[in-house]
Amino acid sequence: MSIRKGVWSSTENGNSKLNEAKQKGPVYLFFSVNASGQFLGVAKMISAVITEQQSQGWVQDGKWKGKFEVEWV
Repeated sequence: MSIRKGVWSSTENGNSKLNEAKQKGPVYLFFSVNASGQFLGVAKMISAVITEQQSQGWVQDGKWKGKFEVEWV
């Protein structure tokens, strides 16, 4: 879904850290399949986290907050 829509979401704590890092320079996210040890891909964070908006794909007991744009490399 992230590859199709170009968005990602994180926890409140994660979003805060990502926004701080984004202010210092480019941020690249490395993805793997959870607990598999398999590499999936790399995406560049191309926008700051928009905390007031939610992404439709990440609805898990309110754990994921906000959304930001990514460009898959």
